[in-house]
Amino acid sequence: MDLTLYNSSDIHYSLFDISIEFEDMHGEKYSNEPYDDTQTIFASGRYNYRPFSTIELEPKKLKLIHLDGCIQKDDLKKYTKSINIKKIVFVAKNHKNGIFRKKLLG
Repeated sequence: MDLTLYNSSDIHYSLFDISIEFEDMHGEKYSNEPYDDTQTIFASGRYNYRPFSTIELEPKKLKLIHLDGCIQKDDLKKYTKSINIKKIVFVAKNHKNGIFRKKLLG
């Protein structure tokens, strides 16, 4: 999945502690760490995925992020009341330790 982010401020800042949050029909939430699709390596017959460490956002510029990952149905059953997901949100901490959220679905 591709995600476009825009830094509207005049200063450079970073996003870290990146996750994707899934919310079911009952308001229960489950989060999962996405992988940086540009850092995926195929070696020895398998894929090696690397999570994002930080995302650097330059002032007044768009940044295209390539997300990868999966969520297992059993994980949703374990952590939520339903596998019917109504909302998916990109979540990260910003340079001021505040929460940055961008809705992906719902």
